[in-house]
Amino acid sequence: MISLIVVMVCAIAAGWLANRVHVPYPIVLVIVGIGMGSVYDWPGLELDPHLVLAIVLPAVLYPAAINTSWRDFHALRRPIFLLAVGLVATTTLAVGVACKWLVPQVPWAVAFALGAIVSPPDAVAATAVLQRFHLPRRIVTLLEGESLVNDATGLVLYRFAVAAALTGVFSSWSMIGQFAWVAVGGGVLGIACGWVTAQLQERLRDPMLELAMSLVTPFATYWVCENLQLSGVLGIVGAGLYRSRWSHLRSNALARQNIRTVWAALLFVVNSLVFVLIGIQLPLIGTSLLHQQDRTWPHVLALVAALSLVAIAVRFLWIFTATYGVRLLVPSIGRRDPASPRISTLVSWCGMRGVVSLAAALALPASLPDGTAFPERDLVILLTYGIVFVTLVGQGLTLPPLIRMLRLETDTSGETETELGRDAMRRAAVHAVDKLVAEQGLPAHEAVAVKRFFNSRATSRTGTHATVDSETRLWLCAVAAQRNALIKLWRSGEIGDDVLTRLEREVDLAEARLSRDERG
Repeated sequence: MISLIVVMVCAIAAGWLANRVHVPYPIVLVIVGIGMGSVYDWPGLELDPHLVLAIVLPAVLYPAAINTSWRDFHALRRPIFLLAVGLVATTTLAVGVACKWLVPQVPWAVAFALGAIVSPPDAVAATAVLQRFHLPRRIVTLLEGESLVNDATGLVLYRFAVAAALTGVFSSWSMIGQFAWVAVGGGVLGIACGWVTAQLQERLRDPMLELAMSLVTPFATYWVCENLQLSGVLGIVGAGLYRSRWSHLRSNALARQNIRTVWAALLFVVNSLVFVLIGIQLPLIGTSLLHQQDRTWPHVLALVAALSLVAIAVRFLWIFTATYGVRLLVPSIGRRDPASPRISTLVSWCGMRGVVSLAAALALPASLPDGTAFPERDLVILLTYGIVFVTLVGQGLTLPPLIRMLRLETDTSGETETELGRDAMRRAAVHAVDKLVAEQGLPAHEAVAVKRFFNSRATSRTGTHATVDSETRLWLCAVAAQRNALIKLWRSGEIGDDVLTRLEREVDLAEARLSRDERG
């Protein structure tokens, strides 16, 4: 327990450092994990391979799904699935063949398992960088959509490769049919699970119970899908996309706020633990591998460099071939959506591997059915970590200068849609106030301040720079006074902690809304 606490404290410190140096936190966590594993062996932090995927995948994919725009995802479905299915399968094949060629004693099934493990990129670090540069929404949506679906392709291929390694039997035709059944069945069952849990949550009518239901949903969905031999990844994605649309219509504001906050924190914790723990285990795995086999660190590093180069080169080749090849075959696509070499270059460079690859490598079985050790398991884990390090740190750190060099246009569609939404909200609020005054005979003067506040939001946001109207400043001052009075009563013992917590939440929500308006 003490070791786990120390690891989390170090992860929090790494996250703080990442914010200070403006580097995506997964990159810093990787480096911190290597440092921690090099100075201490951290006993008692062994990961159970059978639980790694069951914990990591729901915690990583579900919050990504509930934050995904279905409209944008649907608009880019063709390039997303080309990347998530075609590119992942091609990368699996290329890395597997390269691994077998470089290390002939590795069985074909194990080589392809390695290819499947490192084939799906993790867009966490990429999107963290891209969002700070206000790049075209198309790029961010494409990478996020790819990261949602590509894990399913990679893990299904991983499952077949591991099964072939365990049984020594492999059938390509059988794999194609099973792949279709596993993928489609997992997605459909995931949507069904999302619908069932949404119906249950709608009847709870309690923010904490709704939060608990949200936390249970992805883990239960994954368990059901995997026990039915379907894709747990697509099940999680299906449930998340369904519940994301449902929450905007049927869930209450407080439950939505709690759910998104808790999932963001859980995502950080899981990412931190996996990155740091794999770094801690790296020296042990490397030492064991080097002692058992006739290999040196230069040899292992050369393998990592070669396989990383293969993975990166395949992504470039696939994206440019698919982008321009499709437009050559179907000229109408080029007229509707002209290709951009700059965007293709940026998307090609955003192929960083991450937490899912690490979790899949750790989940490799330790032994075969006859009790013998799983062939080259330590080598696969070590090569996976090396490829993750090269792509995540190397490509991640070079993304900002690449973006500046490419000089991509700034995307203002988000700001335009935000102003459109704010204007619609303002007009609806003023209309509702007027209607309530007319229907219920309320004094008209009591509605003046409310209407003036909403109307002032329109005038305060015109021009180049947003300004803050005086009434908003007065309201913020009043909220601060409420907080001070509440703390004073609590300190004097006139109210208890339970009342303080309840009323402080109301003040916090009001202040958060007003502060957001003040920032524009």
